[in-house]
Amino acid sequence: MSKRLCKMNHRDIRAGLGQIHQLVAQPKFVCSSCARSANDKSSLCKPCLIPEQARKPIVDMVSLAPKSQVSVEKNVTKKALKQVKKRDKKLKKMLKAQRKLLKKHRKLEAKLAKVDKRLNRYAPQLDQANLAMH
Repeated sequence: MSKRLCKMNHRDIRAGLGQIHQLVAQPKFVCSSCARSANDKSSLCKPCLIPEQARKPIVDMVSLAPKSQVSVEKNVTKKALKQVKKRDKKLKKMLKAQRKLLKKHRKLEAKLAKVDKRLNRYAPQLDQANLAMH
């Protein structure tokens, strides 16, 4: 087996699998170039220390499993909240459009009222002119 895990090829890995298991059982270091992990920095080419918080035993990770359900619920509530915000935004946009249309409608009604008023002003004169012609 070669000195560094980073330099090993597939054949060497298969041959020295038992020793590799011992090296990676409780990893304390990780190689910054190839992301391999080992418990001794001499077996890596560019070792970086893994923080203590990240080096928790598997038993502790299993006990954290119920918390993942909470995170799933948080994701669901975040998703629902996002959908509500999106719907609210669409409703505000529709309300704005309706207000704009109502304003246009009122303007058109006012314009129509002016036209009707003008027609009513000239209507009696037109009626008299029609009677005079017949």
